[in-house]
Formats: sequence, structure tokens, C-alpha cells
Amino acid sequence: MTLNDHEVGAVRTAVTLWADRHPKPDYPILAIGYGVELSPREIADAVNQSDTDDTGRKLLEVIDAARERVPLEEIIADFQGVLDG
Repeated sequence: MTLNDHEVGAVRTAVTLWADRHPKPDYPILAIGYGVELSPREIADAVNQSDTDDTGRKLLEVIDAARERVPLEEIIADFQGVLDG
């Protein structure tokens, strides 16, 4: 299963809004190995540049793989819930 263009756009929008409204947008919250840590803003930037950014592609692959257990709409709603809640 691969995210289509519409789904990638929806993920990019949700992650960008989440990062923009995060209380600590520049504080690293995700360690991906080899000493690399990403802040919400860096996660959003990577996802938004996934056409040319390996980290962004890998983050989208993680979201795509998660769809086997959780519908994409729920993943996106979780980002929105963080914003609303």
C-alpha cells in the first residue's frame, strides 16, 4: 500500500498544522537513530519535502505502514485532536 497524492497532501497539512501549534515546535521529540533527533518543525519540514528528503520519505512510509492497523483518517484526526484537545 502506498499513499496517493491526495493522502500525502492531507498528511502534510495535518503535520504542518500540528508543528505550527505545538507548544515546543523546536524541541526534539523523535529520535530516529544515529544521534538524529527531530523537532515537530523538522518533522513537518521533512514530510513537506518528502519528494527530495529521505527522512520525509521514511516518515511517510511509517504512516503508510501504520494504515495496516489504523485508518489514515484516524491518524490525521489524531494530529487534529492534539490541536483541538
